[in-house]
Amino acid sequence: MASSRFRKNKEYSRKRTNVTRSPVVLIITEGTKSEVDYFRRVRNCLKIPRSKVKIISSKRSDPTYVINTAKTKLIEYEYKIQTIFCVFDRDNHKKYDDAIAAINQLNNQSTKNFLEIVPAISVPCFELWYLLHVTDSDKSYGIEGSPCSKLEADLKKHNLFRNYDKAGSRDFFEFIWTNRKKAVNRANRLLNLARDRGENIFSEDPSTRVHFVIEALEKIAR
Repeated sequence: MASSRFRKNKEYSRKRTNVTRSPVVLIITEGTKSEVDYFRRVRNCLKIPRSKVKIISSKRSDPTYVINTAKTKLIEYEYKIQTIFCVFDRDNHKKYDDAIAAINQLNNQSTKNFLEIVPAISVPCFELWYLLHVTDSDKSYGIEGSPCSKLEADLKKHNLFRNYDKAGSRDFFEFIWTNRKKAVNRANRLLNLARDRGENIFSEDPSTRVHFVIEALEKIAR
């Protein structure tokens, strides 16, 4: 079972700040196009130098590849990383629970330089984060069949996303950027509702923790 530590302080700690050099934040995504393009646009809007926030695709649609990429980057940077955000979907991945367990194991290795790996997970998928910019939906999608396809069908019902194809966020980024506060509030509401129902952490359906990344980047920009 996933550790309850992520329930504290918006589910990840900001207490340890004794990094020995300028902090580096890594955002490692499961997707190769949509998520990467979105976070790059966010970084640009906030005018954050690339040296402070690096966005990396694991190049495989599998949570375990995201975690393996995180392990590789920890070694490459000699553990001098403030935070790694692992962005992946619940969808119907068979090794989803293994990925969560691996994150907990890596967090137990944290040092004064490397602070934490944060699972910025979406259930069923990243597109829920986009959907929350236009509606306060709490529709459950489950893990059977193709839950992400079902969510994308709902997303395309909104004019802003009617041509959505995962190629990038250029066509709608300006709108969702100016409306991100609504999405943050709605994402927090979904997590609170799931807790009230007694759902297991990281299995809340629907839910997204992408807003944790946005809040962290906004803090860096300040």
